[in-house]
Amino acid sequence: MIVKLKKEPDNEYDNEAIKVKMKGLGKIGYVANSPRTVIGDCMSAGRLYDKISKKAKGQIIRYR
Repeated sequence: MIVKLKKEPDNEYDNEAIKVKMKGLGKIGYVANSPRTVIGDCMSAGRLYDKISKKAKGQIIRYR
């Protein structure tokens, strides 16, 4: 599943917030920004934030 990622630097809770949007649904949430909520080799929003421009695409995969 492909999703759109958009930085949200004016987010009142997290200045490294990355919003996740899905076609037909709109905003479905945010990239997790805590090492305790990130599984395996996935990156938290803080680690990902500086690696993307204002917008990017991401892929949701099932992790086992």
